[in-house]
Formats: sequence, C-alpha cells, structure tokens
Amino acid sequence: MNFKEVDAIYTRYGYDIKESLSNEEVRVYTLSKGVYYGADIVSNEKTKVDSSTQKTLSKNGYACREVKVNSIKELEDFLFESFFHSSQLKERLSNKYNRFKKGQSELLKVSYEYIPVSYLLDNEEYRSKTNIIENVCSKLIEDGPQLIILEAAAGYGKTCTSFELVSHISLNKKQLAPIFTELSRDRRAAIFKHILQDVIVNEFHSLLDEKLVIHEIQSGRIPLIIDGFDELLSKEQDKGTNEFDQIETMLSTIGQLLKDNAKIVLTGRKTAIFAGDSFQSWIDNNPNEFKVSRYLINPPRIADWLGEDKIKQIEERGIPIKDIANPVLLAFIRSLSDKSFSEIVISPERIVEKYFNAILDREQERQELLIETDQQLIIFENLAIAMMELDITSESKDWIKLLIEENNLEILESTKKLYSISSRPTIDVLTNTLSNHALLDRRGSNEQIGFINDFIFGTFIGQGILKISDEKAAKISSHMLELASTAYQFQTKENIVD
Repeated sequence: MNFKEVDAIYTRYGYDIKESLSNEEVRVYTLSKGVYYGADIVSNEKTKVDSSTQKTLSKNGYACREVKVNSIKELEDFLFESFFHSSQLKERLSNKYNRFKKGQSELLKVSYEYIPVSYLLDNEEYRSKTNIIENVCSKLIEDGPQLIILEAAAGYGKTCTSFELVSHISLNKKQLAPIFTELSRDRRAAIFKHILQDVIVNEFHSLLDEKLVIHEIQSGRIPLIIDGFDELLSKEQDKGTNEFDQIETMLSTIGQLLKDNAKIVLTGRKTAIFAGDSFQSWIDNNPNEFKVSRYLINPPRIADWLGEDKIKQIEERGIPIKDIANPVLLAFIRSLSDKSFSEIVISPERIVEKYFNAILDREQERQELLIETDQQLIIFENLAIAMMELDITSESKDWIKLLIEENNLEILESTKKLYSISSRPTIDVLTNTLSNHALLDRRGSNEQIGFINDFIFGTFIGQGILKISDEKAAKISSHMLELASTAYQFQTKENIVD
C-alpha cells in the first residue's frame, strides 16, 4: 500500500500520524480537536492489526476505529462521508426543499408543482427528452471543472429550478453533497468569497476548515448552487457602473475555485454580461481552464400547464394568455376546477387581480418588503404613469429609482416607520429594493430596467390613463395607447380604456 497518498489524505482532514504506533503495514492517525479525540488504525484487508495498538490508544482517551483500505478512492469517499455527513447534509437540504414547497403553496394559495421547462442550451434549443434538471445533473458528474449558468426572466422559475436541482441531487446522486445558497436571503452579501465562508460555517461543523471544504469543492464532491447571482450583479451595478470590471471582482473567487472537477451553478435574470466579449475574455485569461454551459429558461408553454378545455375557453374569449405566461398566473389557473375556471373566465380581470396579488405578496416575503399590496400597486402605477408621460419603456436603474422616489415619497416615508429602528432602511435602500421588484426586469443589451412584460406595463398604463388629466392624456404616444389597449383586451367592457 502506498501510505504516502494515505498520509496526504488524512493530513488534509487534520489528522496527525502516530509514528510510534505505525509501521510499514499499519498506519495510525489521531485527531484531537476540542473535546473529540479519535484515532484511525489503517491497513489493507489482509493485514491483521495487533490488538495492543487499539488498547494503547483507548487507554490514552482515543475513540478508535479500524479502517481497511482497498483503494485510495474508497478511502476518500469514506472520510468524506465521515466528516461531511453527506447523508445528514442531504437530509437538511431535503427538509429545506420541503419547507420551500410548503411556503410556495401557502403563498400562492395553490399546491406547489414543478412543471418541467423548455430551455436553450448554449443558445440552441435543446430537443432531447432530458429535462433541464437531469441535464444539469449529468454535467455535475462529468470530468473537469464547469461553470453552469441558468438564466431566465424574472418569475420564470429560476429559484424553483434551483430547489428541484438540489432535491434531485439529494435523492439520486449519493456521491455528491451540494452547498446551496440563496443570495436574495442575505442582503448583506456583496462578495462571493464572504458568502462561501459564511456557508461553510453554517453548513459544516467546526472540525472542518475552509481549505478542506474548498478541496472537496474542487474534487467535485461538493457542487455549489448559487441562486440569485443577479442580486450580486445589481449590488455592484448600484455602485455607479455597469462595466464588467466590477463583475470581474466577484467572479475572481469563482475562477480560482474552478479547477480539477469543481462544479459551480449560478442562476440569475437574463443578462448581456455572460454573452459579452468581456466575459469571454475573462474565461480565456483565467489561469484555470473550465467549461461554461449556459442555460436559458424559456417562457412557460401554455400547453404544459393547462388542459385543452381551459385553453379553448381562453381562446374563445380572446384573452391574450401568451402575454401573461407567468408560472404564478398559470399555477393559479391550473389549480382551478373546471367549474371554478368557467366561472372566473367570464370576468378575466379577476385572474389579473389574482396574478398581481400573488406577485406582490411574494415580493413582501422575498425582499422583506413591508409595503402592502395596494401600496405596491400605487407605486408601480405611478412609475408607469411617469414612464408613459416621458414616453420611455425602460431606463437606467438610477433613473428608475429616482422616478420611484419622486412620485411615491409619502408612501416611502411612511414605510420606513414600519421597520424597527435597528433595521430601518433609507429611502435609497427602499427605492433600490423596489427597482429589483419582480414586476420589473432588465431589458436590452445596455441593462436598462423596464416592466417585466408589455401586459404588465400596459395594464398599469391603462389604470394611469383613467387618473391623469385630459390634457396629459392627449399627449400620450400611440405606442403607449397600443400597450394599454392590448393589455385591456383581458378586461371586461366596463374596464376598457376609451
């Protein structure tokens, strides 16, 4: 047996070699951390260990175990399981997934169900029967380092896909113990290196140091799944620039990790950054060679969510369902019984109302936003009116924040008082949070911000037209009127904008 390799593995895990009890056929390794004293007596299957060795160790207070080594890989798997408690970690992840399902069901008032999404892989439609979860998982066990990017518009299922990925690994990939973190849950997170350090502390016990965890990340046994990477992007861009060098600072730690068999999965809103020349130059100039796989989650396909009868009723009423093909709305419609759906489809604005309420309720929880749904609606209606009067469909993040502040200062000031003094946000922090709202999204290659789709924007424009003066209404561009007219096809005649 090559004990040099065995020595290296045990030393990595913090053990000391007990030279006085070791020989050419048996190695003794001791671990003394805190109140725990452990000893491994290592040999191959054919070697008989002298019983006096264990007696000596036990007498000195060590909890002993005899380890028979058939291969280096088997030993690495054994120690990984022993220290990382991968079965316990997976149980924790499974519980986290179940809590997520329960939370989604309670939040949306429908039973949570993940509908497989269609997607592009490296800008090509993926036509295999393999769904995105299985496809990504297959990459986690390939040889070589990989950066895997999952992108989608807001509300198209990035977080749900992340949780499904974690659940699938926990149930089907026994050799992997993933780290999963949601960046939207940690508003203090600003640098990936700090996030990784916090996750190591939270996920693993004190016997494991950062170097060991990083080694296992690079071995491929611990894939990193980072949901909401766009949260970091927006924070960097809030500093006053959209330049790639700000993003490169965050990516540097990821680049350092991507060696051997490391697998890192990032999810975020669709952005031009990962498709640009700067990102490709960063990859080319990185000292580590790694593969990049980019997945783009497509808008939901109506036929995957709704039965033929519901689709037929929607089409017969001329409801532009494709304009609001959002999982939140589709999940609501899918959950309705045929009778309930037939009743509600007569007044389609009730579906719209439910759709908005579901999104706004979810934002209160997701962003820890203490603004009631009716107040949120006022804020975004005011934003739409301002954009309509300026005849713009998108603008820079700073400009959107300014429009939100100027037109909703009273609401923002009263909202501040709802928070405790210790966690009270500034107006700038509140407007920044609202600029990251699910009703908004980044649009175009210049990363400007606008409403997530024309239906949402048009609905708010229509509501705004009813509230502004005739003089202002007369100056509205034909494009804005068209957006409102199209969106209000989903409304009853009583609500149609003249």
